[in-house]
Amino acid sequence: GRGNTSAWVGPLLITTQCAIVSTFPFTEDFETTSTTASCWVNADASSNKIWTLVGGVAKFTASGGGPHTAKFVSPIFDMSSLTLGGQVSFDYKQLNWSGDQNELEVFYRISTTDSWVSIWSDASNVPVLTNITLDLPNISSTYQIAFQGTDNYGYANELDNIIVKEAPPCLDVTGVAALNITNNSADISWTSGPNAVTWDFEYGPANFSPGTGTLSTLTSGSISLTGLTANTSYDVYV
Repeated sequence: GRGNTSAWVGPLLITTQCAIVSTFPFTEDFETTSTTASCWVNADASSNKIWTLVGGVAKFTASGGGPHTAKFVSPIFDMSSLTLGGQVSFDYKQLNWSGDQNELEVFYRISTTDSWVSIWSDASNVPVLTNITLDLPNISSTYQIAFQGTDNYGYANELDNIIVKEAPPCLDVTGVAALNITNNSADISWTSGPNAVTWDFEYGPANFSPGTGTLSTLTSGSISLTGLTANTSYDVYV
């Protein structure tokens, strides 16, 4: 007779969401052994051209036309424990193809409902994988990073070895500049991170070996050099 139990229906495949990342440094190498490579997703694609993983590298390219754009979005990071702030470093490559040049832009957002904010971009020819480190502003417990490729019919954007980490206590200085140069003096200034309170400064004749010049410890982000020799070149280090 007729049974009182129906046949099984299925299987229905379900995939749970990726866990929020709260342990740092976080490294993504896109290799087959990565447990988080599948947590990077495409978003805001202008066409059917998207980021793909090829041989342990994330690539964004198209077969023609364009420009095409797409973001490659990270898992969510809980960065609330990073008291010194956050940084991201990565390797990227975008080779020029007969004058056609792809572009890469980096964005962040503080939650999945907030707007993306651009923090860096490059539209130059980068023929080999090149490393760069960026400071991450306004870190939060629901932070995300996105890498947006723009395909202008150049060779593919390539992305690898992404590391999200706590910023070091002292960031490298930037924007070192010489002003008000005379025959025997010059003013040297630079820009530092928010945690810097003292700076080591050294100068000497051009091409001198660091450690053999005139060394000072400073409490401000500039110095006036005096007593220089006329018509002479100097190197400075901060």
